[in-house]
Amino acid sequence: MVTVDSPRHVAPPGAAVFHPLTVTMEEAVPPQPGALRYGDWAHERESHAEVANDPRWESGCLVARRAGEVTGVLLVRAGARESFVAHYATAPAAALAPGSEPLLLLGGTARLVGGAAVTAERDPWRVEETLHALLAHAEVYAGDRGHRLVALNVPHGQLPGFLTAEPRPAVVTGAGLWSVLRIPAEGGVPAFLAGLPRKARQTWARDARDDAALGLAPAVEPLSPRLITECADLVAAVSTGNGVADDPLLAEYRIGQWAAAHPGTTLAFTRRAADGRLVGVCLARHDGGLLDLYEVGLPAAHPTRRALYAAMVFAAPLRYAREHPVRSIVLGCGHPEPKRIRGAVQTPLYHVVYTTGKER
Repeated sequence: MVTVDSPRHVAPPGAAVFHPLTVTMEEAVPPQPGALRYGDWAHERESHAEVANDPRWESGCLVARRAGEVTGVLLVRAGARESFVAHYATAPAAALAPGSEPLLLLGGTARLVGGAAVTAERDPWRVEETLHALLAHAEVYAGDRGHRLVALNVPHGQLPGFLTAEPRPAVVTGAGLWSVLRIPAEGGVPAFLAGLPRKARQTWARDARDDAALGLAPAVEPLSPRLITECADLVAAVSTGNGVADDPLLAEYRIGQWAAAHPGTTLAFTRRAADGRLVGVCLARHDGGLLDLYEVGLPAAHPTRRALYAAMVFAAPLRYAREHPVRSIVLGCGHPEPKRIRGAVQTPLYHVVYTTGKER
């Protein structure tokens, strides 16, 4: 007897074919497959490179694929609590999670933004399916090792997925705001400024006047090894002023690692005195339409330090965006109010700490 499938089970010509997701643990972040719905692929690479060869951590990358094509990645980092406490970006995990068991951190820590990176899809449900699959595998990975799951700095858009994909209840606390300037494709910077409220436009105009009054010629310089060494003192001074213990040697190493993780895309906005001495610097990565600001360096004491800060963090990147095809200027975390009053779009970030079996 020959059995013929019913026509109702045969997909019509042109219909989408169902391909199940697969998730594997891998040692490296694969190349970015296309446009993203969630996250920043470069941040994933940067976060992974930060710990890949550090013996304090057991790290890996959960990679989701559909029909052989990568659809998302989620970094995982396991270690003793002491390792988390010793690292400023992961210290909140140990502070927020009760108990003494080892921790499994979900998501990256570069630029203090976490979550997963997931590709854009025509069907939004497939995006959520990828995120859920990555988190489900992280749950199994943690359960097999007796680790407590913690996710730091999860962007607001991913929070529902992080809360519904895991069977464990979670405690959620606010972690800050992620700030981005959105530059319209039509009209560029003039259109961006024209679309702002009057007070925001006045703030940008004041920034331009204060910048001119500094008397320091603006420049965009390649991020050479010499410049990395030169700017380390200024970067460390800002970190220390913000309450993060830093040292010029550590800053130099950190900047070098960041530059190595983003070859061919890094640059520096600089201000120099008449004698050539570096007075201010803002490090950035220009990748396609994205201008991602990394660290700023300023003297610990300067007679017009506030104006110098605005020149480096706001005026210089906006001037660069006038001359290049930039669509997003990522200002990152910290000091949210100056960014808000200049028209930044701000996304809340959250720390998520999952309960253990004993706490359910």
